[in-house]
Amino acid sequence: MLLRTALIGLAALALTACQSTPAEQAVLQTDAQAEPQATTLPPRLTVLPDSAVPLTIADAEAALSGHLVDGTTARGSYYITRYNPDGTGTVVLEDGEAYPIFWRIDGGLFCTTYATEECGSVYLVDGWYVIAANGTVLAHQRVIDGATLPDWALAGLN
Repeated sequence: MLLRTALIGLAALALTACQSTPAEQAVLQTDAQAEPQATTLPPRLTVLPDSAVPLTIADAEAALSGHLVDGTTARGSYYITRYNPDGTGTVVLEDGEAYPIFWRIDGGLFCTTYATEECGSVYLVDGWYVIAANGTVLAHQRVIDGATLPDWALAGLN
C-alpha cells in the first residue's frame, strides 16, 4: 500500500511538472498560430484541372499585386512571395534564401521573372491562384496578407 501511495504521488508530481501555466499555453498557442505550416499546404498542382476558368487579367493583377502569397515549389519546398505594385518583388524559400523577382502583365498573361521568365494565365482553383501555361502549372499560391510570418520569411522580405 505504501509503494502504491508513493507511485501515485510521483505520478501526480510528474503530471504537475509537465503541465504548462496559462502564460506558457498562450505562448505555445501563439507560436503554433504564428508560423504557416508547410504540412497545411495541399500537394502542389502540376496539371490544371479541366474545370478551371482563367481570371480576367484585371482580376489577376488585383489578386496578386501588392500582396503576400505562399505556396510550394515544384520540388515541394514552402515559399513566400511579395508582389510589389511596381512590378518588383521578393521570393523567400523556407531555407531563408531570398531572391528578387519581377512581374508584369503581357497581353493577357501574368509574367514573372525569377531565374527565367514564365508567363501564364491566372486561375482561381479552390482558393489558390494558379498560374498555368498550356495546362502546365507554373505557380500554385494563395494570398496570406496579415498572416504572422515565420522568422526566415521576415528576414528575407526585409
